[in-house]
Amino acid sequence: MRSQSVIISAYMAVALLVIAMATIYVYVLPHTQSYLSSYSSLDVRSIVYSRYSWTAKILANELYRELNLKYVYVNITTYNITTGRIISTDYYIIRPARNTSLIYITYNLTSFNPDGIMYIYNIKVGR
Repeated sequence: MRSQSVIISAYMAVALLVIAMATIYVYVLPHTQSYLSSYSSLDVRSIVYSRYSWTAKILANELYRELNLKYVYVNITTYNITTGRIISTDYYIIRPARNTSLIYITYNLTSFNPDGIMYIYNIKVGR
């Protein structure tokens, strides 16, 4: 009789864990920041990949103009894969005139050049 109660309580504990994990995955995780950056309606990726290479200022102004944003931070690091060295780092920020509350979305994108050059784009936008 005692072993049956241990087995039943173990099954109940596993059932509670499954219910708790399902609740977390269904109701909590979809509202986190990673969900916003993965499934945002902004089309930042297509703008970044529309040109072969960018300067930070030109890309920030293009994102600001095309997507009607209030805050844009662009950091572009150019890295040579064959030598293992950083070629250049460029950044540019467009901030709102007043201090307002914004929703920020971060993008980390990379593109490669056939010559062994990798462009790393760190972009943070705010609406």
